Amino acid sequence: MNLIDEYVEIVSKYIDSPEIFIKATGCWLISATLGRFVKIPHLPQKYPRPNLYVALASPPLFMRRSTLATIAKSIYRKAYARFLKEEPDSQTYKEINERFIEEFTIEGICDHIEATGHEDYVLYSNEFGMVLKRTKSKHLAGMLSVMSKLHDGLPHTQTLSQRGGKTGTRYIPEGLYVTMLVEMQEPKQYLDKLMLSQGFLRRLILFPQKYEDIDLHRYKPLLSVERLGMWRDFEKFSVEVSNRMKEISNFVKLNEKEIEIEFSSTDIIDYINKYDKDLRRYAKSSKDPKSIYYGALPIFLTKLCVIYALADVDNKPVEIAGEYKINVSERHLTSASKIIKDILSRIKEVLEEIVLEEKEEPIKSQINVFEKIKQIIGERGINMSKLMQRLNIKKSELKPILETMFERDELFVVKHRTSGRPAIVVFTNRKVAERYKTLNKGLSSELYDASNYKDFLETW
Repeated sequence: MNLIDEYVEIVSKYIDSPEIFIKATGCWLISATLGRFVKIPHLPQKYPRPNLYVALASPPLFMRRSTLATIAKSIYRKAYARFLKEEPDSQTYKEINERFIEEFTIEGICDHIEATGHEDYVLYSNEFGMVLKRTKSKHLAGMLSVMSKLHDGLPHTQTLSQRGGKTGTRYIPEGLYVTMLVEMQEPKQYLDKLMLSQGFLRRLILFPQKYEDIDLHRYKPLLSVERLGMWRDFEKFSVEVSNRMKEISNFVKLNEKEIEIEFSSTDIIDYINKYDKDLRRYAKSSKDPKSIYYGALPIFLTKLCVIYALADVDNKPVEIAGEYKINVSERHLTSASKIIKDILSRIKEVLEEIVLEEKEEPIKSQINVFEKIKQIIGERGINMSKLMQRLNIKKSELKPILETMFERDELFVVKHRTSGRPAIVVFTNRKVAERYKTLNKGLSSELYDASNYKDFLETW
């Protein structure tokens, strides 16, 4: 019996989401609950684990992706709670809820992890498209990098101003096990060519669907008495997942470390390696920008093989050379390959929409903003309020631009007290700024440059 197949069967009784969506959330569920107990030593990554970043992408309403994500999340909570405690209480569920990170800012993620201190987390969002859209602004540009580091188990440090006794750094520790379950509408609304070339998208398994993928043969009536037993069935299934968690974790205790994956046949390794090499050959010969994403498919395939092996309750860890390992067999490869083939059949059109849409203009316009600011400031400097009026820009939009100019040593700010609110004058020439500060030394003036600009931006 395979837990993913059972999950698909149970959920399909009640929900008419596309079967690939149901499989995707089933794979995420096993990855989030069982994946942290194993590692894949054959992979080159420092933390080679089967953690999945899963994104369901479709038009709203008809695919029931939010309902499906809620079901997967609920089963995760129930299974994990029973794993932690035979009779879960409110404190147990509090610990489970703490594992869900739904605030997608660098500060929000760092602070959440520091405050809760768990070893595994889930990045979860019903509106991930808007998260991606916001990362195009300068002040959230590093967000995708942080999510990539979390995927890879790598640490992250954010240096802060220590003014007023504040904490000097935000820190994400090394070795965390992080999965992702998110939803969005059509990817072309949020993804662009630049994102495709960056690392985050190559860690995200994208499951796209369109209106034409609605399968009326799978239709379930909106109102149905059959759903009266739905959550009871999900509760029973969560017990099975919890029991598998307990079983695998017991072998981890016997090993005193994570269980390693053992491929039952070299044919499986050869198949995945050939797939990887063929995609590299295609990238070299075609120079197709889409091959950047295709290159991640062999890693996805490897992880999905392991996920299916973990979901196979008859697949018990075996002792090999004094250590317990878990086998990945041909049937697990077959199941994983079906998912990859489904992704590949749909992702090509999505990637073409991203590649063909020219997205370079925002970058060019941002460079133009820097030049425009320099022109407005001129040789003598300008009051900050007048600068904002001339640019017709909000403070929240201007801050990241000023930060970049500070870091380039292209901006200097003098702030001094007047009879009313503090006056803030902006310069592009250090000597002019220093001269202005000297002339206003009786007004408690302060000069901000690349060395202390964070103090200014925090209080502005």
